[in-house]
Amino acid sequence: MEKLSTLISLNEAKSAIDELIAKVKQVETEAEDDKDTRKLLILALSVIGALVVVAVIAWAVYKHFSDDYLDDYEDLDDIFEDEDYEDEEEDEDEEDEPEVLVSEDDFAE
Repeated sequence: MEKLSTLISLNEAKSAIDELIAKVKQVETEAEDDKDTRKLLILALSVIGALVVVAVIAWAVYKHFSDDYLDDYEDLDDIFEDEDYEDEEEDEDEEDEPEVLVSEDDFAE
């Protein structure tokens, strides 16, 4: 009987050890999955970062070599000053016109 109880306790110990080994293997596979997920995330972020860097460099080169066409246009201040100058000339032209004087003889009939 003693042998039987020893065998039962050994069998129980073996099943407990098997359960522990299964849990350890499960934790190891989850850790490997997490490592794979981290590697994939790092790879994706690295690719996105590289694309952003290339885009910024391309934009900087474009800005450096593109012509500045704003020099072809007059400043807005100059345009408005020209209009003011034209208005003043029109006022001066109106002042140069002779005034019509009406005499009392025109009304006497």
